[in-house]
Amino acid sequence: MKNKILLSLGLMFTFLVHGQNVVINGNFSDGLNSWSTYIADWAGVNAAFSAANNEANVTGIVGAGGATWHVQLNQILTAGQISSLMVGETYEITFDARSSVNGRSLKLFFGEDGGGFAAIHQQDYTLTNANAEYSATFTVGATYGAMKLGFEMGLSNDPVYIDNVVLQVSSAVAAPPQPAGFVANTPTESSIFVACGPNQIGGNVVYRLFYSPTLTAPVDPLDATQYTFGSTAGDGGGTNPFGFNITGLEASTEYFVWLYQYNTVDMLYSTPAVATVTTLGGGGGTAVPITFQVDMANYPGTFTTPEVNGTFNNWCGNCAAMTNTSGTIWSITIDLEPGTYEFKFSHDNWTGEEALLEGAPCTVTSFEYTNRTLTVTEAATLPAVCWNSCVACASSTTRVVTFRVDMSEYTGTFTTPEVNGTFNNWCGNCAPLTSVGNGIWELPVTLEDGTYLFKFSHDNWAAEESLTPGSSCTITEGEFTNRSLVVSQDTVLSIVCWNSCVSCDLVALEQDELSALTIYPNPSNGEINIQGTTAAEEVTVTITDAQGRIVYTNVSNGVAMNEQINLENMGSGIYFVRLASNNAQRVERIVIAD
Repeated sequence: MKNKILLSLGLMFTFLVHGQNVVINGNFSDGLNSWSTYIADWAGVNAAFSAANNEANVTGIVGAGGATWHVQLNQILTAGQISSLMVGETYEITFDARSSVNGRSLKLFFGEDGGGFAAIHQQDYTLTNANAEYSATFTVGATYGAMKLGFEMGLSNDPVYIDNVVLQVSSAVAAPPQPAGFVANTPTESSIFVACGPNQIGGNVVYRLFYSPTLTAPVDPLDATQYTFGSTAGDGGGTNPFGFNITGLEASTEYFVWLYQYNTVDMLYSTPAVATVTTLGGGGGTAVPITFQVDMANYPGTFTTPEVNGTFNNWCGNCAAMTNTSGTIWSITIDLEPGTYEFKFSHDNWTGEEALLEGAPCTVTSFEYTNRTLTVTEAATLPAVCWNSCVACASSTTRVVTFRVDMSEYTGTFTTPEVNGTFNNWCGNCAPLTSVGNGIWELPVTLEDGTYLFKFSHDNWAAEESLTPGSSCTITEGEFTNRSLVVSQDTVLSIVCWNSCVSCDLVALEQDELSALTIYPNPSNGEINIQGTTAAEEVTVTITDAQGRIVYTNVSNGVAMNEQINLENMGSGIYFVRLASNNAQRVERIVIAD
């Protein structure tokens, strides 16, 4: 009896060895023994199963268009096979397959036989007319009293040939992939901003980050200075997306920064993502007073208190409220360390903000977002600039601005479109547009330099645009959303579709692909959801902060999108969510509040 028990244990142990095939007769050298077939004959399906040339042949398929499972080749696992499976272990399935045509579909199923047919792993493959090896790697999370390994071949009448089916413990654990979307920028004299999205972190995989001056960089980056995740607000603890400053660096020094994904169980590092950044020149690091001034004389709306927001205060909202110092001039003095910063003026905790002109001499543009730029070397009082301008307010210069709107997609009836705004006191039909053909209407208007709000309407306010708050061409104040315009030169405005910031062609693309996606909540506490369906197979999600730095990036399934993003470590402020497919783009502004 003792010898029989030892023999049974030995037979069971052979199933647990790395490289031991759990599948019986996987090369079909014994015909179709240990394999079973299923045909949904009740649905008018038929097929012939045989074994020839040491491979399974599934031919003569008729009426298989109903479902993938209407034609099946299965191995129903024995009790010994099931008991050999180790819960928590990583397994690999490999098999050879071909068809008589290219593009033939095949589905692999491994899991429960009967009951709820719970899948441990299932995967779709596309076969060609050339024999090829296919594989799948997965972790066995649970076993069941009845289990099967099956190939489903419905939906097509083309034949399938299968051979060399192997199910075994994975012989090698792959290292995590190289991190994608890693950025390092915005250097100061003693710090560098770094950010990255989620990649594959979670569970056993964490981030590890190293840095070193390039002149003294070690041959192996793992010998460089290692950053301790969890020591700085916004660093995500190494298990979440991050955006924070590496501090304590030397001035005027070029640095290498390496970011790895690391499997803590298998102790494997990915290939690193590498960035090179040079810190700013020495200025002693002592903060100096900088006085910001803005002239609100030409501001077209209403406001209570202007404020300044920038990289120096994490775009905090109203934490840097300004004081009315003279007439329409508002100012505030902030102590800043030497370095380069981005900023803009807003008012009443982001109720309104500047819409600065890209390419203006006082601005910098990153990822479509334009801010003012400032390099601090010593104490300074900045000149008072006009809201939305690089220069002082002036009203003596006039320009010709041509407004243009495309009415071809307007679904109602109208006679004459008009433009109404702060420049004509929203007068109604005092500024009628003229048709120039193809649904395009336009009107040249003489305006002084400054910032204006406007929208299109028709037939003396019989109807007006209903613009989307947060769109790139609009400003929302209270319950009113209007278009915004900065006039500093003669301008022929781009043709826009009624109710849109873009042309009607682009509106159609957005409606076809991305308009059905919902981004919520807004404002948010850092948890952001993107849900909906599109015609795009893939949608790239990129989130940047207000100065254009990438804090999150990921490629999602656009057909059934359900993206849950955690930016709680990023801090409060304004962020921009950009969705992009092959045919369309969409940008939405969100606010993260404490």
